[in-house]
Amino acid sequence: MSLLATWEKAQPAIKTQVGPTTYETWFSPIQITEKNSETLLIETPDEFFKNWIIEHYSQTISDHLGKISGAPVHLEFS
Repeated sequence: MSLLATWEKAQPAIKTQVGPTTYETWFSPIQITEKNSETLLIETPDEFFKNWIIEHYSQTISDHLGKISGAPVHLEFS
């Protein structure tokens, strides 16, 4: 399974964990690119947004992606 497919499969669980309003605020605006077979690039609208996602949600994202893929997924933010 590609990392983009893994990302899509993780979205319902992430939305359930963070709540629908928080999900719409912080996850809807981001863009995802598969940098390579082990790394997802998470593109955010601005520096504040990037730092907020890293500080508050990077572990949640990593946990859900790892559960689905069965291996750690590296995240990069821009």
